[in-house]
Amino acid sequence: MDLNSINVFILTHQLGSFAAVAKQMNVAPSSISRMIANLEQELNTRLFNRSTRKLTLTLAGENYYESVRPLIAEMDALHQQLSEETSSPSGKLVISASVSFGQIVLAPLLTSFCEQYPRITLDLKLSDSRIDMLSTQVDLAIRHGKMQDSSLIARKLCNINYSLVASQNYLQHKSPICHPNDVIAHQIVTFGYEAFNHLWYFQSQQSRLKLAINPKLTLSNALGIRECVKNDFGVALLPDWAISQDIKVGHLVRLLPDWQVTGLDSEPGIWLVQPSRHFIPDRVRVFTEFLFENIATITF
Repeated sequence: MDLNSINVFILTHQLGSFAAVAKQMNVAPSSISRMIANLEQELNTRLFNRSTRKLTLTLAGENYYESVRPLIAEMDALHQQLSEETSSPSGKLVISASVSFGQIVLAPLLTSFCEQYPRITLDLKLSDSRIDMLSTQVDLAIRHGKMQDSSLIARKLCNINYSLVASQNYLQHKSPICHPNDVIAHQIVTFGYEAFNHLWYFQSQQSRLKLAINPKLTLSNALGIRECVKNDFGVALLPDWAISQDIKVGHLVRLLPDWQVTGLDSEPGIWLVQPSRHFIPDRVRVFTEFLFENIATITF
């Protein structure tokens, strides 16, 4: 069996066309089509439905893809791991993270990491949308909130505390906030995600309550929310890693300090996510270890 043909089959499904695969591999599209046809002939089954507009997997193709993809991924990782045993960690490490966490938390750590591992190159993909780790060939993703995809391997990096904040100038011109119910009278800016945009939960030593909110503005980005609040837009619920410095210098004020505030996720955290637990390349392993060692140095 030609492993190269299987790799081309996997890549064709992930990229969606012979032309896209050919461009990535720098070969003619006809050679990719021929390799898929030869593989189909060898398996005596059709793997793709072909049309002038797109390629889609047949049922047999879907079953074949789900079977061979993890095997090929583990084989590639094993080859990489064996080659790295004779040298220091090297190669390209692709990391996915949210825009705000990447800028505020990750970026300041990367100089130190690259000094320790000069043979590793980093590709940091910052997006506030969850990307498909397999189709985009991401080695490690940093994700917030509950993990929903059980096919991925998740390990909690740290717990996160959220705080209710506003600017001093905004508070001087508005009614005081002494109790969670007082928040309703204020203009709210928050994340557009379901976990944050309609219910906030408040917990104190004496009581717990659920507050329905009606945001004036929703954003997908913690940096954007923070800037709105610093410019007197209203009240927001933000993670401490995004606001600790602004609170320290007085740009923001922490409200209701005796109350713990969360969205729908009562135990918010940040997770490191990998496609597989088997044959983890050294470049992924050392970056993971580096994050766990250095995350405690970040002021949350």
